[in-house]
Amino acid sequence: MLLFYLRPPASIEEAPETVTFFQIGTGSPGDEYFAVGERLAAAISRPPGSPRCERGLPCGVAGLVAVAKSSPGPVANVRAVSAGNYDSALVAAPVLDLATRAETPFRGEKPIRNLRAIAGVYREALYLIASRNANVASIADLDGKRVSVGPPGSGTREAALPVLAVYGLGRRTVTLFDYDATAAAELMLRGQLDAFFLVDALPSAEIASLADRGSIVIVPITGEEVTQLTLPGANFQSLEIAEDTYRFVPATKTLGVSMIWVVNETADADLVYRIANALFYE
Repeated sequence: MLLFYLRPPASIEEAPETVTFFQIGTGSPGDEYFAVGERLAAAISRPPGSPRCERGLPCGVAGLVAVAKSSPGPVANVRAVSAGNYDSALVAAPVLDLATRAETPFRGEKPIRNLRAIAGVYREALYLIASRNANVASIADLDGKRVSVGPPGSGTREAALPVLAVYGLGRRTVTLFDYDATAAAELMLRGQLDAFFLVDALPSAEIASLADRGSIVIVPITGEEVTQLTLPGANFQSLEIAEDTYRFVPATKTLGVSMIWVVNETADADLVYRIANALFYE
């Protein structure tokens, strides 16, 4: 967080006009994390010289200029905020949980417990997309298939692996790949991949494009196996993709993944309060 004086005071009685820069670690430009970060930055920013606030309308934090910063994803965001390299960041709930317990992808590191949440700001859907030709109607059908779980450090990967685990699936039973969504979709359409996981918005423009071709199915993520992932206090929530959300796709049960906005525990408490107040204005 940086403070700058934009102009000197006009008199010794007037306080100098200052600006505070506030970073929000997001994801790659064009993905949902970056888009949400940009919206948050716009919602909380009110640089010096902004028009007077009107009652009942969002106003932002006086003197604050928030900036969405691109990053490799939620895992990198956790480390960056913990180390003080970002003022704040967006993190998928499963990733945050793994960080506090120093489990993969944080294995070998000290547990990261110096982060605090501003708010849960968004809920995404966990999709399992399969080729219509792959004969995948359930997660159990992934046994022996070629499946992408997303790049290392991504929210998709850290959501997909626990789901596979509760079904007893892993590298011994499934051929796993680390493709991003764009590469995975292209390979699946070429017949070189059977399915891929993706954490994305509901609805997702990328999935809508695939669904319009009539070449995919969205596989349900439901059943007794995933119940333990949705218990109170767990990192996932039950979610339903409504019928007609995507062309040729019926109503489908899946899991929701919360996106948490975090800061370091040393962050200015008054500033964090004013940011939260700007988000939830009345």
